[in-house]
Amino acid sequence: TGGVSTEFAGLCGEPEPSLAIHQFLVPPGEHLDLVFVSGLGPGGDGHEELRASTLSGPALTALLAERREAFDSRFAERFQIGDPSAAEVSKRALSNLLGSIGHFTGNVRVRAGGKVVEYPTTSLFTCVPSRSFFPRGFLWDEGFHQLVVRRWSKRISRQITSSWFDMMNADGWIPREAILGDEALDRVPPEFVTQDPTHANPLSMLMPLRMAARGASLGDEEERDFLSSVYPSLRVWFGWFLSTQGGDREGAYRWRGRDSSTTRELNPKTLTSGLDDYPRATHPTEGERHLDLRCWVALGARTMAEIAEAVGAPEQEARDFDSLARLLEDEQGLRSLHYDEEAGSFHDYGLHAEQVALRSTTDERTGVVSKVRVVTGAAPENQLVREFGYVSLFPLMMRLLHPDSEALGATLRKLKDDQQLWSPFGLRSLSSRSRYFGARNTEHDPPYWRGAVWVNLNYLVLDALGHYAETEGKHAGECAEMRAELRQNLLKTLVGEYNRTGYLWEQYVDGVGKGSHPFTGWTALLVLIASE
Repeated sequence: TGGVSTEFAGLCGEPEPSLAIHQFLVPPGEHLDLVFVSGLGPGGDGHEELRASTLSGPALTALLAERREAFDSRFAERFQIGDPSAAEVSKRALSNLLGSIGHFTGNVRVRAGGKVVEYPTTSLFTCVPSRSFFPRGFLWDEGFHQLVVRRWSKRISRQITSSWFDMMNADGWIPREAILGDEALDRVPPEFVTQDPTHANPLSMLMPLRMAARGASLGDEEERDFLSSVYPSLRVWFGWFLSTQGGDREGAYRWRGRDSSTTRELNPKTLTSGLDDYPRATHPTEGERHLDLRCWVALGARTMAEIAEAVGAPEQEARDFDSLARLLEDEQGLRSLHYDEEAGSFHDYGLHAEQVALRSTTDERTGVVSKVRVVTGAAPENQLVREFGYVSLFPLMMRLLHPDSEALGATLRKLKDDQQLWSPFGLRSLSSRSRYFGARNTEHDPPYWRGAVWVNLNYLVLDALGHYAETEGKHAGECAEMRAELRQNLLKTLVGEYNRTGYLWEQYVDGVGKGSHPFTGWTALLVLIASE
């Protein structure tokens, strides 16, 4: 009926569109190669077909096969995984973690002197936990990411680590979240965009750096050169940490950022710890002591001592770090501040009421019904916060307990109790006997770190059990058995859920993936868990 009519749809007021959309309907199982050939004028250059053929069809198929074979070979070299199903899911976990690496540019918003200011434009090269839900860098997540990335490529891991330290301000503070650019801002609630330069985050970045220090001590010059380049920043960062996060006495530490005035939360969140709604002292004060933070600082001091020695820092600096490490590694000192001798478990300390609840109340002026926190039992008093969960395991995770310690034995017994943390799917974040287990923190906030299985801290427990299994002591055999069983439980959960749903998940509840997905941040630690 005549010539073909071509019509272009453009934006209103844009007569020359720069966006073209073409729909292809492809049967399932078929493949389609699309080739974009650049630099062509209206008449072409006469070589379009040749150029396209080198980028598609048999040539592309052969190249993909070559690259896949190279990846599989390198993967097998770096990760020895015997189970074929676990190996296949691990390849996808690693690929997605590496695929999440991005370069972000923007401005960090900071609260300073009662005002909100923007730092100068900065850039960050980093992994992200979830490209769809968390498309930004998270400081404490990144330490876990780099445990995996450095096994694949130390060069890439060094670049990412250096980039994070380039984000540090003059005082030594590094933002907890790198919310850089419009895409990242779109995924963050407005109340969480502005950050406070007195708020810290766990020192997880020191875990991969400690591995680098051990490599340097064995003669790896590239590791030594890298550590020498970041050591000045590391020293300032750790110094900032010590000067801003200290507690009310020697050896005590306190996360900043808890809200002591809120009446809307069952237990005021501790976002800075990374464990958000994990139950702490119900009434935040300057006198509370956070067990996990003390353990992170112990890891930090020991790591800084090892790095200082590896890079040839002044002897006094290395001695100072070593002295602090010895103080915080002293088990009796740890027990004096955080141990319940009767229960045989480690805990936070603070102004705490053991019985609280969210109760409905009606505003007399507006008639609006909301829930507020009330104390339903004895008034709050300074005491250990007797909630058994991930925080209680930090002395184990950071290897601060003597191999023959009775406290280690007691921790292992409680850890293996299936009425508390142990489950067929991994370690729960909070004892199932806790009043907070599965409890909402506000009428709008579902439980987060109140029972779900999280892979990052399960990995640290698994790693610590391996350490104690290989260290002479009366608990070595028990640790070896527990490690083997925990490893199998985690693999069954992670691999099974991936095969069922096609995703790795943010957390797991009774073996079912929950939360953000795909979540190939620290859940990609599956690769290390599966490695023999």
